[in-house]
Parts: sequence; C-alpha cells; structure tokens
Amino acid sequence: LFREWSVQDLYEPGSTFKPINLAIALQEKAIDPKGTVNDPGQLSIGRSVRGEFVANGTAMEIAGLREKPLDALGGASLRGYWQDGAQSIGVATQAARSNFQASVTVRESLQAQRDSVSGVSIDEESINLLNFQRQYQGAARLISVADELMRTLMSLV
Repeated sequence: LFREWSVQDLYEPGSTFKPINLAIALQEKAIDPKGTVNDPGQLSIGRSVRGEFVANGTAMEIAGLREKPLDALGGASLRGYWQDGAQSIGVATQAARSNFQASVTVRESLQAQRDSVSGVSIDEESINLLNFQRQYQGAARLISVADELMRTLMSLV
C-alpha cells in the first residue's frame, strides 16, 4: 500500500512541515499536481471550482479574502477595514501632536507674560545688587568714621 508521507506522517494539523514536504514532493514529481491526496490533518492543497480541480484554489480563495466584503466587519473588506483603522489611528496621532504643540505654545506664551509682569530682569537685579553693595560700603564707612571720632573724643576726656 502506498503511503503519502507529506500528509500522513506524525505532524500536527497546521504544521509547516506538511506544505514544505508537499512542495518538495511536487518539485521532485513524487506526486501528481492534478491528483488528490487523502489528508487526515485537513490540509487542502487545492479545490474543485466549477467541477474542475484547481491546484491553488484554496490559496486563491484565501488571497481573495482581502477584497471580499465581510458582514463581521460591517460590510468592509479586510483591506478596507485595515486601511480605515490605520487612517483613524494616523488622524488621532496627528490631532494629538497638534494639541501637544498648541499646549506648548500656550505655555510658552503664558510664561513670557508672567515674566514680563513679575518684572524680574537679570540686568536690573544685577544693577540693584551693585547699588546695595555700594550703600552697604558707604554705611560701613560712616560707622567706621563715627567710631573713630568717638574714640578720639574719649581719648580727649
């Protein structure tokens, strides 16, 4: 009895070994591409279309799913549903970027307004610091002169 090793060996259903082994068998002409193979693992390599066997009928049917409208997707095809989803994500991302940029601009504007109202200027504060330092030096000199005068007066008495 002939055993078809590409589909009847101990590979689990859905295994990638079956299609690979089947492709090797087809390439080596070990099996007939127009023939049928009993597959207990439910691997279908072809299908009958209008009474004629099409070797890649299943693959063509799977490829056709991307354009076929599906009720589960509200009548949209897989490709259309994917494109709509990707487009809505892109629009939401762009809106988030725009909102972020707008909030950054508003924050910078408010910061500039606060800085102008608070009147804090590094140059002005530096000038004020120098003035305070000169005033302190002047006051220290006045106290020093007063102390010297007091000592002189006390020495005379």
